[in-house]
Amino acid sequence: MKNNSLFQLTYKGLNIILDSFIGFLLSVILIQNLMSLNIFIFLIAFIMFKLLKVNIAHQNGHPNDQYKTISTEYMEDFKEGLRYVSNKKILKLLLPLSLINFSISAVTVIYPKLALAYGHDSKYMLCSFSLTV
Repeated sequence: MKNNSLFQLTYKGLNIILDSFIGFLLSVILIQNLMSLNIFIFLIAFIMFKLLKVNIAHQNGHPNDQYKTISTEYMEDFKEGLRYVSNKKILKLLLPLSLINFSISAVTVIYPKLALAYGHDSKYMLCSFSLTV
């Protein structure tokens, strides 16, 4: 529980800081330049990911595990995840939080349009920061 709390604190803190930073960048730099920078950074990450070599080690060490294909292992993990999510306590938390997340995402999509309607790019920072606080 302590690790989960620490993770949530870090996640929310970074979310506030980085959203504010992006809002500031949008008020200073044109969005086309930021998108170009974003594409460049994505390409670097993609190339680095492709160059990455990882040895796959089996966690359980069972002799039959080495013959499992990736798709069967994925399906087993997927079924395990569905069993976990189908728990009533988890569903009571998951459904309302999913609805809240969907609503926030729908509002976030219109932020650039609101920023242009009510001013300049600097208004985008205010819009994005208002959601994180």
